[in-house]
Amino acid sequence: PTLRGGLSVSAINRYLMNASALFAHGVRHHFMGINPAEGQKLDKEKRPFEERPIFGPDDLVKIFKSKKYVEDDFIQPFMFWVPILGLYTGCRIEEICQLFCSDIVANEGVWCLDINTKDGKKLKNAHSKRLVPLHPFLSETLDFPGYAKQQAEKGHQRVFHELKKIGKGGKYAHAAGKWFNERYKKQIGL
Repeated sequence: PTLRGGLSVSAINRYLMNASALFAHGVRHHFMGINPAEGQKLDKEKRPFEERPIFGPDDLVKIFKSKKYVEDDFIQPFMFWVPILGLYTGCRIEEICQLFCSDIVANEGVWCLDINTKDGKKLKNAHSKRLVPLHPFLSETLDFPGYAKQQAEKGHQRVFHELKKIGKGGKYAHAAGKWFNERYKKQIGL
């Protein structure tokens, strides 16, 4: 977002930081008494998706103790796996939805999600590449690595092969996000 004059909040904050450094030099060498730019900065405007409320404990109970979850009564496997993987890993929905079976790896005896850009996968930024350890509930109790292995044995490259790229930029998470936000949350009263 830009302000009047065409400067972004980030650009203005860089100018303020540079001015503060200059004035700090002046204060250190007794050219001036105070640094008028010290601590000055504009707050960045939050984008709409950054203002979404987080799920509280009561919301999580509604999501994961619903009849559908308890009875595993979902039409598609992603409907069970994507929310619970998000809860236990903190991964972005697109990172989960585009997983390849080969991205579920054992690292020093710990099952992990290998979040990478192989095979045309996209990440939010370069720092998003990482190994995310799976909680024992996911790896042992629910056996997510076993589920991924089953998908590979059936000849599928991607864990959630039922999700297709849709929308601007081709996101695998489109259908999953739409299902969760427009249907599932309403069904459980969120």
